[in-house]
Amino acid sequence: MAEGGSRQARLAAAKKKLKEYQQKAVPGGGDGGSAKKKRRGRDSEDAGGDPRDERDSREQVAEVMDGGEEEQQEGVRDVSSTERLRQISVQINGLMSESNYRNGESGSHLADTRELETRNQELTQALDAASLDHKRLLADLHDAKQQNDALETELLKVRADQEKRLQSEGSALEQLQVHVQTIGILVSEKSELQNTLSLADKSLQQRAGEVEDLSARLNAGRQRVSELERALSTVSSQHKQAEKLAKELQAERAAVAEERDQLMRVRDELTQQTSEQAGQLASRAAEVLGLREFTEELKGKLHMADIMVQQLSSQAGMPHLNQQLQQLSEEREQLQQQLHAMSESVQQLMLERQQHLQQMEEQGRLWQETAQHSAQQVELLSREKDEQVVRIREMERSLHELEQQKLVLCEQAARESSAAVAASEQEGPSEREHGLAAELERAHREKDKLLAQYHAQVRDNEHLSELNREAESRLLALESRLGDLGCEASDRQRLLETAQADKATISRALAQNRQLKEQLAEMQNGFVKLSNENMELGSALQSEQHVKKELARHMGSLQENSHEVKEQLQAKCAEAEALVAERSAVLQQLQQYGAAVVQLQAERDELHRQCLAQSTLLDRVQHQEAEARSALHIAHDKLRSLAQGSQVTVDGPQVAAEGVLQGGERRVGEGGPEEGWAVEGALQGVLEDMASLLEAPTDSPAPSPTDSPADEAGAEEPEETVSHLRALVEQRESERAQLISRLRDVYAALRRLGNLAAHPSAAPHHGEGAVSPQEHESLRAAMEQLQVRFQAVMREKADLRDQLEQLEHRCEQLSGETDTIGEYIALYQSQRDVMRQRHRDKDEFINRLALDRDNMKVKLGELQELVMRLLAERNAWGLEGPAPRGVAAVTAVTAAAAGGGLNEEEQEEGMGPHLPNGTQDGGEGGESEGTSAREGAADAGTERAHTDDDPRPPTTAEPPGTAGQIMQLLQELQESRGPSSSSSYLDESTCIPFFYRVDTDNEVKVMLI
Repeated sequence: MAEGGSRQARLAAAKKKLKEYQQKAVPGGGDGGSAKKKRRGRDSEDAGGDPRDERDSREQVAEVMDGGEEEQQEGVRDVSSTERLRQISVQINGLMSESNYRNGESGSHLADTRELETRNQELTQALDAASLDHKRLLADLHDAKQQNDALETELLKVRADQEKRLQSEGSALEQLQVHVQTIGILVSEKSELQNTLSLADKSLQQRAGEVEDLSARLNAGRQRVSELERALSTVSSQHKQAEKLAKELQAERAAVAEERDQLMRVRDELTQQTSEQAGQLASRAAEVLGLREFTEELKGKLHMADIMVQQLSSQAGMPHLNQQLQQLSEEREQLQQQLHAMSESVQQLMLERQQHLQQMEEQGRLWQETAQHSAQQVELLSREKDEQVVRIREMERSLHELEQQKLVLCEQAARESSAAVAASEQEGPSEREHGLAAELERAHREKDKLLAQYHAQVRDNEHLSELNREAESRLLALESRLGDLGCEASDRQRLLETAQADKATISRALAQNRQLKEQLAEMQNGFVKLSNENMELGSALQSEQHVKKELARHMGSLQENSHEVKEQLQAKCAEAEALVAERSAVLQQLQQYGAAVVQLQAERDELHRQCLAQSTLLDRVQHQEAEARSALHIAHDKLRSLAQGSQVTVDGPQVAAEGVLQGGERRVGEGGPEEGWAVEGALQGVLEDMASLLEAPTDSPAPSPTDSPADEAGAEEPEETVSHLRALVEQRESERAQLISRLRDVYAALRRLGNLAAHPSAAPHHGEGAVSPQEHESLRAAMEQLQVRFQAVMREKADLRDQLEQLEHRCEQLSGETDTIGEYIALYQSQRDVMRQRHRDKDEFINRLALDRDNMKVKLGELQELVMRLLAERNAWGLEGPAPRGVAAVTAVTAAAAGGGLNEEEQEEGMGPHLPNGTQDGGEGGESEGTSAREGAADAGTERAHTDDDPRPPTTAEPPGTAGQIMQLLQELQESRGPSSSSSYLDESTCIPFFYRVDTDNEVKVMLI
């Protein structure tokens, strides 16, 4: 039983090895395997016969087990791997049966031999089936060979078709080369057109520069016209101002007449008021006493305030009040400056805040746009990712299906390989296996590609997520920055509020300072206001009477001045009309001459361009003639050398020479000598060179840098350029005649060569034949072009002569018109100088009037100061005693001059304000001085009354220094007025006449005549 179990285990292990080998093995061997199977089958059958055979079979099994590797290296295998394993198992069973036979178990051995026989029969049947399969495969191989032959015939046909196609492609390539050549020709033509276009662009640029120059000149002309218009506008404005002044004078005259009527009415009313004021004197006296008491009280208060200020300054050690006020003003200015600076800084901060807010809004908008764009990209990428994932899944599914198909096909191939023969094994893998392998590789490549795309998509998604995180972090930073800016804005608002509060405090302090200053000014100017009111009440009548007289004199002077101004206005109006007419005529002439100048400039520029073109054309012709002369010299040299070396030619060169000279169109025979062909080729080259030289374009290119000095000289001096062009034309005509003579010599030499070619010589013959018709046509075309070129040059020279004559005529016209324009410009400048001189005279007259007015104001101020001084002296004399009569008269004169006629009441009331400054500082001296002045006036009145009663003439005394100065100043004023005031009485006498009478209160009333 133990041996049976071990046998089953061995069989199971052998079957397992057999399966593994079937999965890994390749198709089996050839025909040798069947023979070995037969031999081994026979050996196994012999082994079942006797023990000797069994011993031999046992030795064979050992040899098989020991030399398995050698049998595997053989070229042909006997049977398949499954059959070999079965044989091995059978041999093992035979060994076991032998051991059992030795042990006495013969029944089992017989059973084994029967099994081996049945197995041998099965193997014979399998061998027959394999032989049938082999025959079938041989038939298949024969069919495959036939198919291969058919495919080879088809391949030959395909190759023949390909050769035909290659031939057709060769013709197409030749056509393509022809097209390439035509494209090259077109490209060369395009380059030539581009060159002509560049020349046209240069000429356009030159014309643009000329147009700019003309526009600049036109602008200059317009500026001159605008200056003339401005001058005319100034003249017209002056005329309007004069008319306006005349109207104003008339209005002033009417106003003065109305004022005169009003003054007459006022005089009547004043005469009535004088009687009424006599009754008001008592009340006024009481009011004056009350005012004096009030002034004393104010003086006391002021004294007390001074004492308090001194006490405060002495106690606190403070500087003077003026210094305090100065310091307060300085502090106020500093505070104002600080306030101004703070307001500017606040405005600047507000502007910066607005700018920051705008920047933050722009940045937020940009970040929102970027976030939206990134979100859109993320959505697109997510969609693409989903599509790629779906595609990858589909590819994996298809790959899995392909792998399953591959496994199925591998199993089928393994099953088929077990039955395949040596011929099929030699043929290698089938086409289906190749196709499956290619599909598998393609599937692997697609899988790798999809994996790479998937990884790239993953990386892009990671990058986009990082960008989103960065954008979020930046948005958070921007939000924090916005919060900081909001805090800063609140701080700035608080700062602005504090600045406004400081400003309010500063304004309150300044208001307090102003109030203190106003109180001080009121305390200081209280006396001045009271005195001014008294003076105004007292001097009203005097000023009105004086103004009445001055107005009468002024009316006379104004009438005379208005008459003179009317005459001047009429004269200026006539001059302005004449100037306007002259200006219109000059403008018309200037416009005409400007148009003529523009036209002449355009014609001159056109002629200048034509001259430049002709000069460049002449230079080009000269260059071409030089090249033609050099070519002729070369041709002469070649002709001499060829004439010396060539003696005889055949009909071919003769016909070629005759074709060159006569232009005939015929072919020549073959067989010309080599030297004759050389002569004919040289002549043809010479003619072609001459034709190419004469075929140069006649259009004049842009002027070169070397021609620029001559062109500038021609532009500046047209007559010299005309003479120069004439000389050049004559020189070119002489050179042309020489060239024609040389060409005739060349034609004669060609004829001589044609005559020499008529005699043959023993020179070696050339293999080639006659002159082609194309060469003959090219030679004839060259000669025709030469003739056409000479005719064109002659026509161009004739045109040049005509243009030169036209240029000379136009230059003469231009010079004459420029002279007339210069004369008109000189006339206009002289007229403008005359108008400027008149304007200067008028300004000087106005300045003199202003200076006279200022001098009159200064002298009147001096007169007022002298009158005030004289009044002070009179008061001083009144305190000392009765003044002399002359002094009283002078006093009356000065009073009349200062006030224009004072009554006694107003003199008494007006004495206070005109006292010296020492009375204000003295405290209580005003009352005594007022009473003394009143007493002095009463004494003067009594003296005048006595002089009225006394018939004797009064004794005159010399006036003091102040009175003399007053009289001298009055005399200067009368002299400064000139003859216009000759009607006044002061021109005849320096004294002012007046009447006086004594009032009931022994007071003098002075009345001026």
